[in-house]
Amino acid sequence: IIEQEWQSNKFHTFMRTLDSIYRAEWANPHGRHRVPGNAPRTRVVRGKTEAGHAPRGLPRNCYDQKWYGNLRPFQQRRLERLEEDFDFGI
Repeated sequence: IIEQEWQSNKFHTFMRTLDSIYRAEWANPHGRHRVPGNAPRTRVVRGKTEAGHAPRGLPRNCYDQKWYGNLRPFQQRRLERLEEDFDFGI
């Protein structure tokens, strides 16, 4: 895994949690047959960070505040950030 500069800590922790849940469900499905095919990949944190391409239209707490604050006003507008927070609770 190469972390993206635009992602907030809460966002990338949430994404890693979803990966873990998916792998656990794939290995031991409850009340159904296991899906055929290859096992999900095990993601390895590389300790690298890159700029990446931030998707538009995410809630404000998905974006790293420092990263967002360093954008120019036209870049901030182009992101179409939602001015609400996402509930990362699972």
